Amino acid sequence: MQDFFKDFWGSLMWDQVGLAVVVIIASMILQKMFVLFLSRHIKKRISKNTESVFVNVEHRLLESLAPPLHFIFLAGGIFAASIILELPAAAEIIEQQITRSFLILLAIWSFYRMVEPVSHVLNHVGKTDREKRFNEELRGFLVSILRATIVLIGLLSLLQNWGVNVTTFLAGLGLVGMAVSFAAQDSIKQFFGSVALILDRPFEEGDWIYLNEIEGIVEAIGLRTSSIRQIDHSLAIIPNSDLANAQIINKSTIEKWQIKWVINLTYSTTADQLEKIVSKIKEYLKKNKEIDLAADKRFTIVSLDKFNDSSIDVYCSFYTKTKDWIRFMEIKHDCVLAFKKIVEDAGSSFAFPSQSLYVEGTPNFKVVSPKKVSTLK
Repeated sequence: MQDFFKDFWGSLMWDQVGLAVVVIIASMILQKMFVLFLSRHIKKRISKNTESVFVNVEHRLLESLAPPLHFIFLAGGIFAASIILELPAAAEIIEQQITRSFLILLAIWSFYRMVEPVSHVLNHVGKTDREKRFNEELRGFLVSILRATIVLIGLLSLLQNWGVNVTTFLAGLGLVGMAVSFAAQDSIKQFFGSVALILDRPFEEGDWIYLNEIEGIVEAIGLRTSSIRQIDHSLAIIPNSDLANAQIINKSTIEKWQIKWVINLTYSTTADQLEKIVSKIKEYLKKNKEIDLAADKRFTIVSLDKFNDSSIDVYCSFYTKTKDWIRFMEIKHDCVLAFKKIVEDAGSSFAFPSQSLYVEGTPNFKVVSPKKVSTLK
């Protein structure tokens, strides 16, 4: 090793050293000029159009790439200086490996920093607040996955650059992965359940959902489980794999609440009374400004339905204009009172489940007085 350095320094021309130093200094000057140009370009673009989505993304992207790009000029200068110095064959091989490793690290660093600013495009894809909030959750998830992938690919590239058999390493990694996957099947299932929830978007944090016997507000969506605050304020923790396969009703997406009732009238109600009741209910709904009769005409109807076991049924289905649950309950309250008054004013009444027993004849029983019963005892 000592002889190697002695031969190298002995064969080295000092004009080459001077030129190599000049090249490195020039690369550092170019680096400073690039930083100045980049900062001016960013300010100019932002001053022209501050509302543009792509200008904002470009701004974030250039800011994230600035640190890695600084070192590219320095790396180029060092590489050019090594060529000028005419290194020995052994040193040149090591220098090339170091240079490639440095470029790989710069690439990993650049792509790692690029992912986050580019992902902000997703924040501007959705039109509604709900879609934008979901895109924000999806953005964070994708950033984590992509960054982990970039780091893994970069590390494998570095190992291959230094002569490590990556194929053998990947095969061993695969065996380890199989063992880990068997040991963590539930965790993997929950993870992919989370992916399905993010991609399918059945609900988001803050939504009011109903599934099976659980109803409440979604408080958090985690990688393994989600938390739902139920109506009684108890907290339900549900695995994401169960949520991904469950039938979920998202009540926060309801645009117009539906009122669907079956009014049971007694069989003593006459045909004229039935027509009057149906007509008065329709008239009330038309006059009520809180009712939207044009919402969905396929399911907006007031009509006599059928002869039931103990009642004649009137089917009512219509929509309110409000999305607010409390206001919806107030409208239902008013409708109940109005419908009851309509039925009473028509001279009818509400039926309830009952049975009538008709006795056609009775045997000739002899009635015994209580006094005789006591005497017989």
